[in-house]
Parts: sequence; structure tokens; C-alpha cells
Amino acid sequence: MSDKLNALLEDEDFINKILNAEDPEQVSALFAENGVTLSVKEVEILRSRLENTDNDELSEDQLENVAGGVDLDLIDDVLKSVVKVGERLFDSISRRRW
Repeated sequence: MSDKLNALLEDEDFINKILNAEDPEQVSALFAENGVTLSVKEVEILRSRLENTDNDELSEDQLENVAGGVDLDLIDDVLKSVVKVGERLFDSISRRRW
């Protein structure tokens, strides 16, 4: 799945689709349509981690979100791939709805 995930996160059209998604459910559905399973909770954690990339510490809310079987290794893989896409995408995240 890592290869498929990396390919998706290097696809500018796919990145634009997830950045324009209305909510985490749509982001999860977009990944699923392309063969990568990310739960809504994992998408929310991904968003939270992306918003806090310059802070290595997790907030209390973030700590609560990571409990309960979320695949943090998968989220870390997603984050590493997103970083490769470029700084331009991080600027866009703050203007998106999800």
C-alpha cells in the first residue's frame, strides 16, 4: 500500500482533490476510491499533524485522538509523502475546509 500511497501523494490532481474536500469523510472516500484505506479518524489526525508540523509536542486533544487503534505508522508514511509534494501544498491547507 505504501507504493500506492506515495503515487497518490505525488499526483497533483489527487492532492488538489483532497485539499478541496469539504470534510474528512470526503478525504477518506477519495483515498478509498484509489485503493488506500484511511479512516476518518486517521484523516483528522493527519490534518492535525499537518497543521502542527513545526511543533513536535502533541496537545491533549491530539493525544486522545491517537488512542484506540489508529495506525500511526501509516499516518507517518502519509506525512513523509506529503512533505515531498512541496511547500506550496502546505500553504493551501490553511485555506481549505477540512
